[in-house]
Amino acid sequence: MDTISPTVVAIRRQWYDEFGYATLQTANLVALNTLRQAAPLFGSPPDPFYALRKRPHQHEFNPPVVLFLNPSERRQEVYRAFSGWAVHTHADTNAARTGFDLDGLPWQSVEHAYQAAKYIGVNAAWVGEVRAAPRPRDAKVIGRVYAPRPDWEEIKQIAMLRALLATALAHPAVAALLTQTAGAVLVEDSYQDAVWGRGPDFHGQNLLGLTWMLARIILEQQRAAIWLEQTQPLVWYI
Repeated sequence: MDTISPTVVAIRRQWYDEFGYATLQTANLVALNTLRQAAPLFGSPPDPFYALRKRPHQHEFNPPVVLFLNPSERRQEVYRAFSGWAVHTHADTNAARTGFDLDGLPWQSVEHAYQAAKYIGVNAAWVGEVRAAPRPRDAKVIGRVYAPRPDWEEIKQIAMLRALLATALAHPAVAALLTQTAGAVLVEDSYQDAVWGRGPDFHGQNLLGLTWMLARIILEQQRAAIWLEQTQPLVWYI
């Protein structure tokens, strides 16, 4: 899009004015630089912190850092719940229902909701195709097949934040784990993703980590439900 909608501008202004997003961005840059310098002490590239992610580690760095990447229980990463591919089970049901509800629809994972948001208002069948994907990785593949809505680059982080908040609201264990990271910079320790992760040589944007930190602040302020309600028209615009 040639111009950013006033709604998106207002939401991003709120991030800076009320949620301290500029402070989060500065802390993120400091943390990535710290990790870049510390990496040779922990392991070999491209994944020097592979072993570290399997134990509590946020206080091993200054500033504190939480690393997450692989959602598999087999890998036993302490903070695997923060992966967009994590599939969370509801502990309070006998049916072992997974995922979360957002905007009146059930979603298997954050990845499903994020990828489907690309096609909302564009093609309902594509949205359904993403929702029906058997695994998060399959949802990601479908999300790369078709052209997204024209404002996608402007709203993609908003769409991600909505999915993260919905996950935390639906799963108290995820919310509790997020609360325990207070004061720490969250980093998706992916050397392959320079947008949502830390990227090669720790020069990425780490947008997923930043967005989880935004979610942490909104949850601390007990504003998650109202924020989801306020931003629903932006995502579901048709």
